[in-house]
Amino acid sequence: MMNKLFKRGSFLHEFRWLLAIVIVAATLMLYHDLTGRRMFTSSAQQQWNSSGPGYHK
Repeated sequence: MMNKLFKRGSFLHEFRWLLAIVIVAATLMLYHDLTGRRMFTSSAQQQWNSSGPGYHK
């Protein structure tokens, strides 16, 4: 099935790398979502707090 889609005469031939990248990215995001891991972490940055400085009603 996949071989037929990516042959030179197929309409998806021009998008083969885009489709591969999208599939890999979706798989990576799904894996991180299911395992609870964070993809991008920055522990040096403070978290925003509504009761912190600069907040008023």
